[in-house]
Amino acid sequence: MRSFRKICACSSLRTIAVKLRGNNCRHSCTATGMIAGVEEERLRMSTISQWGVLKRRVSGKWPAPLLVLSLVFMGAALLRLRPSPPGFPLEEALPYLSGLVQNGHYEEAVEFGEALTRRPDLSDAQRAPAHLETARAWHGYVAQKEAGNTPSGRTIVEHYKAATDCGLSLSRLDYQALGQAFDWQGDFAAAVEHYQKALALSPERPLGLRRRVLELQFDQLHLPAQTLLAELDAFLADAAGEHPESLLWAMERKLRALEEMGDLAQAATLLTRHRAALEQAGYAEHAAYFEAWLLFGTRRFDEAETYLRSILNRLSGVDELHAMAAWLLGRVIMQDAGPQRPEEALSFFREALRFSPRSAYGIASRVGMGEALVMLDRHDQAIEAFEEAWNDLKAVESTYPVDPVAFRVFLSVLSDAQRQIGHREQAVWYARLAVDMADERRPEQSTLFLQHLAQALAAWGDALTGESGAGDHEEREPRETGSVKARAVYGEAAETLLEVARLNLLNEAVSAQSNWRAAELFARAGERGRAVGLFRSFVAEHPEHALLARALLRIGQLLQVSGETEQAIDSYRDCFARFPRSLDGSRALVPLAQCYLALGPAYWEAAERTLRIVLEESEVFTPEAPEYRRAMFLLGDVLNRRGEWERGIAVLEEAIQRYPEDEQILSARYLLADSYRRSGLALKGEASQARYAGEIEQLRDQARERLQDAQQLYRRMIQHYERSDRATPDRLQQVYLRHAYLYEADCFFETQDYRRALKLYEEAAAMYKESASALAAYVQAINCHVFLGEMDEARAVLARAKVFVDAMPEETFTDSVSPETREDWRRYLTWLGGSELF
Repeated sequence: MRSFRKICACSSLRTIAVKLRGNNCRHSCTATGMIAGVEEERLRMSTISQWGVLKRRVSGKWPAPLLVLSLVFMGAALLRLRPSPPGFPLEEALPYLSGLVQNGHYEEAVEFGEALTRRPDLSDAQRAPAHLETARAWHGYVAQKEAGNTPSGRTIVEHYKAATDCGLSLSRLDYQALGQAFDWQGDFAAAVEHYQKALALSPERPLGLRRRVLELQFDQLHLPAQTLLAELDAFLADAAGEHPESLLWAMERKLRALEEMGDLAQAATLLTRHRAALEQAGYAEHAAYFEAWLLFGTRRFDEAETYLRSILNRLSGVDELHAMAAWLLGRVIMQDAGPQRPEEALSFFREALRFSPRSAYGIASRVGMGEALVMLDRHDQAIEAFEEAWNDLKAVESTYPVDPVAFRVFLSVLSDAQRQIGHREQAVWYARLAVDMADERRPEQSTLFLQHLAQALAAWGDALTGESGAGDHEEREPRETGSVKARAVYGEAAETLLEVARLNLLNEAVSAQSNWRAAELFARAGERGRAVGLFRSFVAEHPEHALLARALLRIGQLLQVSGETEQAIDSYRDCFARFPRSLDGSRALVPLAQCYLALGPAYWEAAERTLRIVLEESEVFTPEAPEYRRAMFLLGDVLNRRGEWERGIAVLEEAIQRYPEDEQILSARYLLADSYRRSGLALKGEASQARYAGEIEQLRDQARERLQDAQQLYRRMIQHYERSDRATPDRLQQVYLRHAYLYEADCFFETQDYRRALKLYEEAAAMYKESASALAAYVQAINCHVFLGEMDEARAVLARAKVFVDAMPEETFTDSVSPETREDWRRYLTWLGGSELF
């Protein structure tokens, strides 16, 4: 009773102290607080010091009920009156902390120990025993709560390290606790090391700890099976007596190890040796399953199928063995050399899932389902099964019978197979999942799968744009697609390669190649700004790279397509200036000339000079080079625009003769005809200003010849289009064809063959009645009638033209390249009617 009153008094004083602290009383001279604090500390000290004496006195003398009651009161006193570490003598605090740990009061021990290890008045050596006891307290607390995780494991390791750094020794249980702390952190190599130290200090070598070591060595460290056979055999020998569950586990492990080594003959011997022990322990059906597994491994599929069906018929309980047998039967059916039966295999995989959905064999059954669904071309369901299997795999420690590495490789191979047979989208699905399964801690593995995904995405983008295999080779010019879906796919491929580059910052070759390819794919995706940015970064970061000239060329090409002509010119000029004798440097010349041409007449001379370098000075290009032929055709265009008709005719005729099958041949023929026509008109103008009859006649003859040559070229173009298999010419060809009809008529008109010209103008007006060109044809038809003296016919055509201009839709004028509006035409036709010309 005296002790009980002392505890109650202490509790009262402690309550007063707590209240004072709760009222934020900070004055150390407060009498009540001082008394309460001192008395509380004294009582705590008294209680601890009397514990050993009390234990000795009651031993063997007190009746059991009274002993139990006293222990309860004493435990309550210890809990309620646990000392506070600050200011508490270390020689008494350490035994108190040790007592809390030994009596299982882990939460209180953790609180006390953490405070004790932080006391500033202690040296590292003085704190070391407190760290050791705190580590033990933390381990007991976490293990009791079954809440082992990385943070708690790290805390335990830190306390043990602080203890051992000061020279303290660890016990067997300490090493085991430390191993478990590393286990919780996922540091499995360190866990095995400390578990083995614990086993070395344990004469009885407990099976549970040995099993954990083997599990980590097999499943997490992936040590070769042959290095673990001796320990596994010793485990089997020790488990064969009175530990049937451990025997079953060791048998399965040994069989799996022998499978990995390819020694199924020894596996059969092992099963024969231990079969009786398994059956005696109540694992007869497991032994039968192992027999079926051996039949499957030796490719005796018919026997294995019969065996497994028999096992499934005998099993009545819902357990993992049922799932194991159903899974294996599904595998047997899938790999049978006879007729494929994926639907039947699916039924057994589903049965395995029904009995054990989250076990390793349930996960393996999902993988099997995915394979069967692939065989049935049900790819959306297959990828769903694979994804579920992968998500479940992440939640289990032992993944057998699924090998994650083999699973990833299988998906990658499956992606390649789908791509080769034209299933580009499905190929991307499987490649994406393989990337998700890659080990982020191994950049080389992630790189491999990311590169494969980028290739699959590029191939899918090519399929969406109607191209064949363009994603597998280097492009001469960056292209972009008009398909929204294809752009998105190319964009994803580019982002994937950027991730490859990020993972390989220290590998310059891989990083540079990935950034380069990403830029090409961004160009296809229409993201020219990002492509230009990547190429510019490439130029800045790799000034000595072999692709430097091509990067400058790419920048110019992308800027040119984006309409940033002057910046493109700067890039092209830089490219050629720095690499004039390289292929890519010389390739910059033709697009450079195109940019000059686009800037207008002030730059056309520069365009001609640039093209002359290709045709007359280049050390790289020969007439067989595509750049040479492009330069020749483009030079004809430049000379035509500059009014250099005769020089233009010579260049264009040479180009047409050299390259009759070139895709530019139609535009070249149009330019040649146009050059002849304009040359003829120019000669007519010169004849009108000539002073001498002979000179006038000569110029007129030359003009007539030029116009006749032009008319014949226009006629050939028209005949070519009329014979063409293409149902509808493209927009540029439609313009060429319309102008060919009108200019052919103009050539007859200029040579005063008005009757033939009139016929062609009327045909053109009828053919292009929805275009403003029809109005020009009507005007020329009126002129033909006037020159033929057919005034009534001229007035009739004028009347038709007035009706026609009023009836034409408004978009005819707004969409026309001609600047004349409807009102302009109305005014002109009204003026023409009142001009008294007819």
